[in-house]
Amino acid sequence: MEILYSELEKELKNIPKSIGVFALKEGKKPLLIKSTENLHKFIAVYCDKITDDVFLKEAQANADKIWYEEYSLLIEAYIEEQILIHKYEATAQVNNFKPWSKYIYLGVNFDRPPFFKISHDTTEDYYYLGPFRSSFTLNDILDVFSDLFKLPRCEISYPVETENNHCDRMKNEQCLGFCRNKLGEALPEMLNRMVMLPDKKLILKLEAEIEALKDNLDFLKAEHLSTQVSLLKWYYKSLLFFYTSQFIEGDFKIHNTTIILEQGVIKEIIGENDYVELYHPPLSHRKNNELLAYYKSDFDHRWIVFDYIYKTYPEMIETLYMDNLVELQEKIYAVTSL
Repeated sequence: MEILYSELEKELKNIPKSIGVFALKEGKKPLLIKSTENLHKFIAVYCDKITDDVFLKEAQANADKIWYEEYSLLIEAYIEEQILIHKYEATAQVNNFKPWSKYIYLGVNFDRPPFFKISHDTTEDYYYLGPFRSSFTLNDILDVFSDLFKLPRCEISYPVETENNHCDRMKNEQCLGFCRNKLGEALPEMLNRMVMLPDKKLILKLEAEIEALKDNLDFLKAEHLSTQVSLLKWYYKSLLFFYTSQFIEGDFKIHNTTIILEQGVIKEIIGENDYVELYHPPLSHRKNNELLAYYKSDFDHRWIVFDYIYKTYPEMIETLYMDNLVELQEKIYAVTSL
């Protein structure tokens, strides 16, 4: 489907909210090619809104057409995106578009406040997970941890030797007082278990509580807890991604196209009439505190691959998680015990 850029405001309501590939074009020349989970939302945000992104602003100024095509799977759309980029040699233009530049990481410190820090990089003395697309969602999940587990939400480093430095959360018994380090050597293990490991039993327990609240007609509390459970499920899926993406390997057939995966990314696309080889920075460059952190520029690609495997071959993700959990946890403890 192709529409005139000048008629976008009128045509926007007709653009489907489905998976697809989008191109912003100047004549026959694509200025931007991108796959997306929601064509309507993507085009509305990146074509119909004022932007401070220099590359996107220039593309908007020069474009005269918008083209899009629907797909049933996001990985299909991503494959088509890469084939089109290769076909039109648009890699340079696409590389100038960096929506991932605002992605963030979760830093975890296991023995002193602030125990959690949302950061745009991985340069400080924290153990990092990520990236995440939204700081708002990540803050929401930290609030869930605080509410359900009374985990800390410290914003500054409190001097633990001072007796009268209790924050309002500790005074109100909303936090277990982690800055006082009353748990001693058990503190790192507790934070690791609650934040670094997905907990299926907890989800089942909370879902049972939701049903009990509904049975007692306490629908407001049930709705609030349901929102928290949804956030936990999203976070636990993210943890599975962080643990397993780097180990996803193999050849997979998607319709008439074969993709070759190495370390969680597509290295080659082999179609009936197309061949594309993709480059990604090697994971060997990561530091010891980044074993569950990936490059921002690779995240969207990695997530698309992981989500496809997670939905199509769930047993593979479970096996990769169990096979590599102990080794990764040992390396995490080696870093955090320094």
